[in-house]
Amino acid sequence: MKRKTLVMGIILAVSLAAACGSKAPVPIEAPASNTEASASEGSETSESKKVIAGAEQTEGNEQSNSIVKKTPQAPLTAPDAKNEYDSDGRIVKSEVEGQGYDTFAYDEAGNLSEQKCYDEAGELITTITNEYDANGNVIKSQDVNSDGSEGCVLTYKYDNNGYLIEIYSDYGNGDYEKDLYKRDAAGRELEYTFISGTKDGETEVQKLESEYDDHGNVIHETFYSMGKKMGENKYVYTYDNAGNITNKETYSNDGLTDEEPVEP
Repeated sequence: MKRKTLVMGIILAVSLAAACGSKAPVPIEAPASNTEASASEGSETSESKKVIAGAEQTEGNEQSNSIVKKTPQAPLTAPDAKNEYDSDGRIVKSEVEGQGYDTFAYDEAGNLSEQKCYDEAGELITTITNEYDANGNVIKSQDVNSDGSEGCVLTYKYDNNGYLIEIYSDYGNGDYEKDLYKRDAAGRELEYTFISGTKDGETEVQKLESEYDDHGNVIHETFYSMGKKMGENKYVYTYDNAGNITNKETYSNDGLTDEEPVEP
């Protein structure tokens, strides 16, 4: 059974809601975070602090599925949430008026270790716990409902360079999902595959293959659905002498579909 969306849209930085919910055609990247919050003495409540967490960080390449960085986990909160911080500037509570709130706890390394989700009446909905390896990569996330029943369990696998290569979503009833990533030596995603499985077997639902130019930008994408090729995109870039993109052309099965001049 798919887990319920967390109250007020607050989701775990490790993308628990995304990975245990409906799958999008685009790959789910490795968890990453970048938190901007000024610390103060004791706990502080603020509506103006900017928190950017759970967002993909890349080498700055033009395409979104470039190298995934390894960073500590942190909460991702709703834009209109009122957040409380500890003395280290980490969010410990996030609340949206009239919708409920979440609380957050961290391990000694500063990684998000536990998230509790409450409704408007203050009743506990679910508890999410995370485990990490020695490099700070999340390796397991699990949610437990208020009645003690277990929800979705996510396990993560990484290659020797620390890049995400698999997310396994176990729903506890024999149903499961797998997100598989093949990468080159630089960590760029060459192939993403989404598999849905049951007790009776598994099905390759979606696959995306990607090729890159010498600048690290995607130049060719091929899309598959249920094992059948559905289409492809080709990207042609024009670079200046400094290696900056000055123009980008997108071609699909129908020919040139988009052209974007890029300001230097």
